Amino acid sequence: MQYLLSCAIQRSGALRVWIVDLETRMIVIHKADGTNTLFGGTDRLEDPEILPGFALDMQKIFGT
Repeated sequence: MQYLLSCAIQRSGALRVWIVDLETRMIVIHKADGTNTLFGGTDRLEDPEILPGFALDMQKIFGT
């Protein structure tokens, strides 16, 4: 799955794909190079390479 997603990101020209899972209250940022970053719980959602200065507490997103 990860390989297919990475290929799709590269083909589309996108730098990232953010997947929000409402059931698990987690967000995964998939990068075109095949790496990903998982956010949940008390994490702070950040992607400084794409959105410098942006940061949001996961608790504010999901209301926990």
